[in-house]
Amino acid sequence: MGINRVIYGIRETVVKDCIPIFLLRNEPVVRDNSISTNRINEAEHTRWFTGALSNAAFQFYTIVDEAGGFSGYIRYNAIKATAIVSLALIRECRGKGVAKNLLNVSLKRIKNKLDIMSVTAVVRIDNIASCKLFLSCGFHFSLSKKISGIQYNEYVYAFK
Repeated sequence: MGINRVIYGIRETVVKDCIPIFLLRNEPVVRDNSISTNRINEAEHTRWFTGALSNAAFQFYTIVDEAGGFSGYIRYNAIKATAIVSLALIRECRGKGVAKNLLNVSLKRIKNKLDIMSVTAVVRIDNIASCKLFLSCGFHFSLSKKISGIQYNEYVYAFK
């Protein structure tokens, strides 16, 4: 008996992704691993989301399964010569190796879209899966720091 393997991809984020991204951003595990752990209200999210879509410093990708179903997001926020990356997957995709390939694909895409030299990931120190993910994608440990009393590692990916 064969294994049914779902194929995932990324596409540009569009307005219809607002609510699925809002719901994912408010999942407890996503909030717990974010720098700001407070719940996000829908009006605040919608304002932020609309602004992000129209901001040239943002590159926002929606992760989809082969049927086009929402599976997560990867976003980049360019600040001077670097971009901060944020990634979240729906529960069904976590721990299955989905993120690595999609993060690598998105890195190739943003290299041509943003005027940056590097990408930085800020990861909660106890989020071992994300720490391993970024290292496996060519990011290098940069430093540890406390934000609001919580320890984070910073990983940096330098474009060649």
